[in-house]
Amino acid sequence: YQIIEGPPGAVLVNDPAQTEESAGVARALLGDEQVVMPGPTFMGSEDFAYYAQQKPGTYCFIGNGDTPMVHHPQYDFDDRNLPVGAAYWVGLVEHYLA
Repeated sequence: YQIIEGPPGAVLVNDPAQTEESAGVARALLGDEQVVMPGPTFMGSEDFAYYAQQKPGTYCFIGNGDTPMVHHPQYDFDDRNLPVGAAYWVGLVEHYLA
């Protein structure tokens, strides 16, 4: 067999200022009680880590209830999250364009 080396892994670290701004948008949209800060930490891999090395950013979750995490074979997306997620992204755009 042959071991093929790929690019080194990247650790995903949210930018504190971007995280607070994004959480502020979520709080304004959903209310303080719906925003959990700090969010959970995981020992996993996420490609967004490479983006965050180039530009300040933040990675967040929209709650999906009591289900396995995304990428798990038993993950079950809750369609009721669609309007919440869409409203959050629109709110971010409005915030940054204001």
